Amino acid sequence: MEHNERQALLTDCLTMCKNIGLSMDIMDFDFASQLLRAGTGLNFTSEKVDAALKGVINRDRKMNIDFGVVADQDTLPKRFTSEPLKEGASKGQVVPVERMVKEYYKIKGWDEKGVPRE
Repeated sequence: MEHNERQALLTDCLTMCKNIGLSMDIMDFDFASQLLRAGTGLNFTSEKVDAALKGVINRDRKMNIDFGVVADQDTLPKRFTSEPLKEGASKGQVVPVERMVKEYYKIKGWDEKGVPRE
């Protein structure tokens, strides 16, 4: 999951279509580092690209917190969390968003309020 988030950010940073960059598995950190080396002459590696993307996600979260975003706002519209699906493989289920957000924070290494640790 976390890798996909960084992959999506990479396609955004390169102003690349997500359908091509993600769905077609064309853009990965190694290929991006090659493009960045060719375009800048700097010593980019896939590890440096990945680390930079992680940093961007954490700084973006910190900026949102500075603008007043709080953990309670990391949710979905009420219909997703209170109206069970009427058909399909997930019939009768709602999205357990609170549990998912806690797990997401844990995966990211953020505290229980969604604040990135230094």
